[in-house]
Amino acid sequence: MQRAAHLLLDDDPKILADPFARAFAGYASDTEMLDALDPTQLLHSPRLRTLSTLRNRYAEDELVQAIARGIDGYVILGAGLDSFSYRRPDLMASLDVFEVDHPASQAWKRARVAELGIPVPARLHHVAIDFERTTLADGLAENAVDRGRHMFVSMLGVAQYLTKGALANTLRDVAATTAPGSEMVMQYVVPLATFAGDEAALVARFSQIDGYRCLSLMRASRVVKCQLALA
Repeated sequence: MQRAAHLLLDDDPKILADPFARAFAGYASDTEMLDALDPTQLLHSPRLRTLSTLRNRYAEDELVQAIARGIDGYVILGAGLDSFSYRRPDLMASLDVFEVDHPASQAWKRARVAELGIPVPARLHHVAIDFERTTLADGLAENAVDRGRHMFVSMLGVAQYLTKGALANTLRDVAATTAPGSEMVMQYVVPLATFAGDEAALVARFSQIDGYRCLSLMRASRVVKCQLALA
């Protein structure tokens, strides 16, 4: 919804132009989606839209550079309603994308794409995994994903929803199932105490809205890139 709102409400040039976001989110029109934002005015915050779009733009810019270095596999952990594979046919011609997500969330998205009549790219692969029950290594193996391949991995808006153990296991599996020299971009939550001023006030206000505590966590986050050196 935030990516769609960015496309509709913010000036050009866009941080990330996602024409699929509104439809993927389940709304039939722009008006319907914008009306859905009205009950919580804070969700109109340009700063929140910036976070939601900038993290994807950063990951995708890094991916483009990784492709230039020879990486031809992209793993999206907790893919959710990510639309990269549908927005970038220019890159999909030479890139295998593996959308890894909870089975229920993935099934909803795939049904929505089918309902919209959008063709699924030939090199898009769906890997259904519950990170709390199945290891990433096992899930990739069950879906015949090449172990030891050079990969670019993104994990955006996921870490804060996993237990510490599941997150640690997932990160170990990323290092163990990709070739040395693979790359990863990850968003993670930082302690709320590290914020001050306007940022602290915004996070505090979100945390007081019933049902939107997760957004306060998303606001109190950082995005980091690392190179995987472990085999």
